[in-house]
Amino acid sequence: MFAPFALLLAAGACSVPSIVRVSRDDHFALRASEPLRIAVLPLRDAVPAPSLFFYLGRPFVWAARAVTLDFRGSMPTTESAADTMRSLLSARLVGESTEIVDHVQLDCALRSRTCDGTAASFATLAQELDVDAVIEGELHGLGAGWAVVRTNRELAGVVRLRDGMTGAVLFSADVAIGNGAGIDHGPTGWVSLVATPLAALDSGPYTEMAIDWAEVVGRELLGTSVLAGANGEPVVANVVVTAPERRLGAGDDIEVAADGSPGASVHFHLGSLHRQIPMFAAETLDDGRVRYRGVYRVRVGDRAAEAPIAVHLLWPGGGEAAQSASRLVDVFALPSPPR
Repeated sequence: MFAPFALLLAAGACSVPSIVRVSRDDHFALRASEPLRIAVLPLRDAVPAPSLFFYLGRPFVWAARAVTLDFRGSMPTTESAADTMRSLLSARLVGESTEIVDHVQLDCALRSRTCDGTAASFATLAQELDVDAVIEGELHGLGAGWAVVRTNRELAGVVRLRDGMTGAVLFSADVAIGNGAGIDHGPTGWVSLVATPLAALDSGPYTEMAIDWAEVVGRELLGTSVLAGANGEPVVANVVVTAPERRLGAGDDIEVAADGSPGASVHFHLGSLHRQIPMFAAETLDDGRVRYRGVYRVRVGDRAAEAPIAVHLLWPGGGEAAQSASRLVDVFALPSPPR
C-alpha cells in the first residue's frame, strides 16, 4: 500500500544547492559621485511547466497536510514571486550609488512601450524612460522536490543590467537559492517521515528565499563599486596621522585622516589609552569615497609608548572595515607637580 508514496518520494529526492553565476564588464563600476538612475523592469516568467510527478503528487500533499495539521500558505505563483523579487531587489539597491525609478510610475510608462529583447530595444526604452540603465531578467526556477526526511525548495532568477545608451549587458547574475527543510516537528513514527515532507512541499519560506536572492544579487552588483571591497563590504584606507614628530605632551593634537566608504560611522583608537574617538566626513573625493577626519588633544596624565592608531568604519546596515596607520605615537603628559 505504500508503493505510490515510495515512487513519488524517490522521484523527487534531490538536493537544491545555492548557485551564483556572475559576469561583469571590465570597465563598469558604480560611483557615488555619479549615481546611476536605474529602471528595474518586471521579471519575465520563464519557469518550466510542472512535470507529471507534480500533478501525481497533489493528492498525497493534501493528505499529508491533513495528517500533520499543516495548513500554511501555498507556494506562491510565478507572477507573485517575480513581483516580490523585483521589489526586494529595488529596495536592496536604494541608496547604494543608485537612484531607482518608482515602480508605479515605471509600470504606467511601460504600458505604452514595447521591447523585443534586443540590445537596441533596451537602449531605446532607457532613453524613453530617461534612465542611465535598465535591469531586466526572468524568474526561471520556482518549486520543490521532496525526500523521506527533507523537502528541497528552489527559487532562481537571472538579472542583467544594461547600458542606457547601447543596451549592452554591463552586469549579469544568475542566482538560485536552495532551501532544504528537515523534520523537526510534527507527528512521530513513520507517519511523520512520509507526511511532513509532503505537507511542506506546498508551503515554506519562499519569502525568506526571495530576500536571500535579492541580497545576493545586490551584493554582487555592488561588488563592482569602487566604494566597496571584493565582496561588497565597506572599505577604509590611506590612514594618515598628523602630529609633532616627538614625544607628545599635554595640549598636543593628534589628527587622524582616512578615506572610506560614504555614509559610515567612523572612529579611531589611540592604542589602549583612548577608544572610539569620533571621526567626521570632511570631503568627498573624486572616486566617490569620503575623507574622514578626527582629532584628539593630549590630556594631562596620558601616557603611552609606541601607541598604534587604528581606524574603524561601520556601515549602518552591517559590515565593518579597519585599517591601522603606519606611524606609532609616544605620549607622555605627566601631571604638573604640586605647588
